[in-house]
Amino acid sequence: MKRLRSVLASPSRFEAQLYGYLIRRFCRIYIPYILAFGIGLFLLTSAPKFTSASLADIINNMWTQDLSTSDVLNHVYGIVSFDSRLVNGVIWTLVHEMRISIVFPFVVLLLMNLRWYYSIVAAVILSAVEALNFVFHFQKPIEGLDISYFDSLHFLSFFIFGMVLAKHRHQLANKFSQLSRNKKIGLLLLGFVCYNYSVYPLRAMKELGIELPYQFIFGDYINAVGICIFITAALASRKIGSLLTGRLPIFLGNVSYSLYLYHLVIMLALIHHFLGKISLVSLLGITLVLSLLVAYLGYVLVEKPSIVLGKKLTQRIGKKEKRKPHSTAA
Repeated sequence: MKRLRSVLASPSRFEAQLYGYLIRRFCRIYIPYILAFGIGLFLLTSAPKFTSASLADIINNMWTQDLSTSDVLNHVYGIVSFDSRLVNGVIWTLVHEMRISIVFPFVVLLLMNLRWYYSIVAAVILSAVEALNFVFHFQKPIEGLDISYFDSLHFLSFFIFGMVLAKHRHQLANKFSQLSRNKKIGLLLLGFVCYNYSVYPLRAMKELGIELPYQFIFGDYINAVGICIFITAALASRKIGSLLTGRLPIFLGNVSYSLYLYHLVIMLALIHHFLGKISLVSLLGITLVLSLLVAYLGYVLVEKPSIVLGKKLTQRIGKKEKRKPHSTAA
């Protein structure tokens, strides 16, 4: 609670830090997003509409309808509940990230000085509220999408797990380092299973006749266990750390956001224009190469300048805060 008391004692300083954080997040996340949305919208409107028996329904159902003005505005807002499949179906996760970015500083402020298990309990409560929404329908979800505000509460729980992991990273890394070789391998295998096969416990529950509308929450938590194990191992092991700091992982990390933003719209544009003229396998290969190229250009030409802009705007706020007169208590 010391952190909270210090903030309450100097609200103007916290306000400046909050504004700086929000500006940096806006520049880092929203500017590349809105540009990618504009490009995706252009590709959608210029692409012929069709369905193909050789494609899965999830692909056939994309880019099949014209967008209304409200659809476009909802995409521009970026944080409301809307059908994100209309232009770029992957951005539903980004909607949650933008929402959570707004409230996360306050969550950290409330939880960062509490014992770790209180934070875990808070995360579980948030997911429980999401489960209650499936039972009582506080907000009707969009069919086939997890993009409601209650979904954001559930995903906020994983940001809290990340906060706890970051706070205790040194202790966790030390404990992992002290394990025997066999235990380390066993733990990594557990992480691999949790990350890749979380659906199997859900299938087992279904076979036992236990099928809850919110049971995907359990699968998400199993995934989270695997991710936490991998992160801890990377922090504790020089070998794993060196693998992650090589040129290829660093490159993929740098371009990952732009790759996320553009890969689907590139694939859809190629399929809508060239399927039947070029084989599907060739189109997927072209998609991979073109997506990496566009992702690199997006990182260099959009992301990096956006990050620099966010830092410059934040520095201006910091300078204004320093120039303000501060009263001191007698």
